[in-house]
Amino acid sequence: MSYEVTIIIPVKDDLLLETALQSIKQSVEVIVSLNCPSDKVREMCKTWKKKGTSFDLRIIETSKLGMSAALNHAVRKATYSKIIVLDSDCRLDLDTIDHYSKSLDKFCFVRGTAKIVKQKGIWYEQTRLGVESVNEIMKKDPRLYGPAIAFIKEDYLKLGGYDEDILYGCDHKFDDIVRKCGYIVGYCEQAVIWHAPISYGTDKKSHIGYGRGNRIVDNKSGYYDGLKYIFSKISLQTMVDKWTSRGFWGVIRTWMQFIWMLRGYSMR
Repeated sequence: MSYEVTIIIPVKDDLLLETALQSIKQSVEVIVSLNCPSDKVREMCKTWKKKGTSFDLRIIETSKLGMSAALNHAVRKATYSKIIVLDSDCRLDLDTIDHYSKSLDKFCFVRGTAKIVKQKGIWYEQTRLGVESVNEIMKKDPRLYGPAIAFIKEDYLKLGGYDEDILYGCDHKFDDIVRKCGYIVGYCEQAVIWHAPISYGTDKKSHIGYGRGNRIVDNKSGYYDGLKYIFSKISLQTMVDKWTSRGFWGVIRTWMQFIWMLRGYSMR
């Protein structure tokens, strides 16, 4: 089936890009936005371009480092107004494009449902519980962060897109702008995006990055909202909630995320 939809995949050096591309079965426009990519990713893109696909594959590149720059560049180049953002380490459910497309007829910004590919171990179990908890929150109060968002191109650009100075956490800042401008964010439970298994190492890397992103936000604003957010991770209420919903390992993982974010915040 054909859709007037553009799927954007920003990527630097993630070889899981191939899984993301394999999950796209419909006739749509797909833009892979290369962001200072590795040679392996560049060669993978060339191979996919040569072999032909059911979708219209376009490869573009920006020299400015960061997911924000890669996404903004691709949005400006997109043919269609309906945009789905697909992280390079994620894949689509078969009907996700259809559900997003219909939701974007009603809303300018839409949050879908994120799920984690199953694996063994405590870290997976805690991550799964965390994602399920976030999905329940999103049903009541949809937010435009995480790996399951879609939007109308013109509205995204009208609000300035992602802040290209923030390498991590740019989606949180953009969500704040969307809400302050009075937009209603839709929630589509059927639009499912699957995230690759999250290991201890990838979790650590991400949260150090989030800490750095919060420092950049504070430096630009002159306030300490980012630091306050980091410390909110270990508030008494948060700890009680983690213990109640996820037990001992939920509390331990939250403290580790706090330490990683604080470390990232202190980096120069």
